[in-house]
Amino acid sequence: MLALKDKKGEPETNGQASHARQNWKKLSAVRKFISLAQSTQKKAPAELIIGGKYKIGKKIANGAFGQLRLVKDTHYGEDLAVKLEPVNSKIPQLFLEFEFYKKLGDDNALPRVHYYGKCGRYNAMVLDLLGPNLEDLFNLCGRKFSTKTVIMIAIQLIKRIEKVHNNGLIYR
Repeated sequence: MLALKDKKGEPETNGQASHARQNWKKLSAVRKFISLAQSTQKKAPAELIIGGKYKIGKKIANGAFGQLRLVKDTHYGEDLAVKLEPVNSKIPQLFLEFEFYKKLGDDNALPRVHYYGKCGRYNAMVLDLLGPNLEDLFNLCGRKFSTKTVIMIAIQLIKRIEKVHNNGLIYR
């Protein structure tokens, strides 16, 4: 058994040994915290560059698929969005969404996909940054849409569903 010794080389008493153990525990906890903070900082999606040119910024939203974050095209300065899905997802969805956008082709009503690929622990899809969602617009209008607004939204939805069906895709 190893005996703890004080500064003079004499065996420590129980009180001194207990105090030394507490200091070691505190030091160990601080080291563990610093190590965890450094490893988290290195692995956080905000530190990633995707596709060699898209720098990830702040989180916009969380969803069932993963995260939606702002991203900046470092070559052109354009603000875009990125969907990040953990590579080890039980039911990966992002690749299917990417294929869906590819099949629909260029359309002003849909975001354009700029990049799809793996980046560290994530599957990533960089796409156009869209405006506010319907919920945000509804709140902006005092949670009441005019009849004209409802009709305009319905027409846009019907056109988009029609495009999806014309491309042989079934949306449910």
